[in-house]
Amino acid sequence: MFPPPQAQSSDVPQGDELVVSVEVRGKTLRWTWTEILRDQAQIAWEHSGVCCLPDGRVVSGRPEGGALTLYNALGSLVSIVPVPLTETHGICSAPAAGSSAVWIADCGVRSLPSRGRYEEHVARGRVALVDLSGRILKELAQPDHEAYERAQWMPCAAVTDDPSLGGDGDIWVADGYGQNLLHRFDANGIYLSSITAGGNVTWDTPHALLVDRRRSEPEMYVADRENRRIVVLDLRGNYRRTFGEETLTSPSGLAVSNGLLAVTELYGSLKFFDREDQLVGAIGGSPVLELDDAWPNVDVGGKIVRPPTQHGAFRSPHGIGADLAGNLYVTEWIVGGRLIRLAAE
Repeated sequence: MFPPPQAQSSDVPQGDELVVSVEVRGKTLRWTWTEILRDQAQIAWEHSGVCCLPDGRVVSGRPEGGALTLYNALGSLVSIVPVPLTETHGICSAPAAGSSAVWIADCGVRSLPSRGRYEEHVARGRVALVDLSGRILKELAQPDHEAYERAQWMPCAAVTDDPSLGGDGDIWVADGYGQNLLHRFDANGIYLSSITAGGNVTWDTPHALLVDRRRSEPEMYVADRENRRIVVLDLRGNYRRTFGEETLTSPSGLAVSNGLLAVTELYGSLKFFDREDQLVGAIGGSPVLELDDAWPNVDVGGKIVRPPTQHGAFRSPHGIGADLAGNLYVTEWIVGGRLIRLAAE
């Protein structure tokens, strides 16, 4: 159904690390793969995003939710910070706060252990500006939109249009788990507008957002996961184009590294696209197309447990962040979680 990637990855063991590489039009790009979170004893189900701050530090979440993890630029854990939120599903930098705070999209959904299986716990969805001590500094109000007359939003991603890069400071939010809407707020958190569709097709789980500045004019990239595509808008929400329908299975996270768009595929790979939106390579093997009821975990005697994972291969990559050096950080949606650092060479 889906063609193989145009370039395959190669894995070269180096002690506890692994070098993964992709051939892109005659040039070899290499990253050193290191797992910096791999909690096999944890029974909670990791569902967090990840964000790289301007000073090189990395912010992610905990498998049990309700906390941020802070790493230094080399991937070493610095601190675990409790936050009064259900889930740190989407994490993005807050340019006005520099490296002192992040925006968190809390979808209000946690996978909790119950009778050996997992059931969803649903709380109120929130989008909050949180400092690195865990205090909520500001919160965006649920938009005044007819879709919420009988439902609450369940935001799963947020992104800011960075003023230091020429942006207007607007904050964009994807309600991918609720009413399948995109919302735009100004820099002060005032609701401006909503976008209901892209390319004459309604959204189906808009899961990640990225302000892309690789072209002469910045654009908004949206990972429209269940439609298996990336939708590109201008920064007023007007539709421009789509791509990836023939090559993507489950786009969940977006970041830019070394001039390439990196897209996490929840079904098991990390794909790279060039400035022309063409697939140029992949890391982590071919995506999984046949899923059982326990995936991405495994069923052992009626109990859902952490799956075996392979060093150098993704199981269910979820969130992704890139720092200024081109290093990538990827979270995985599994019991106990995994946070993988791909250090650019």
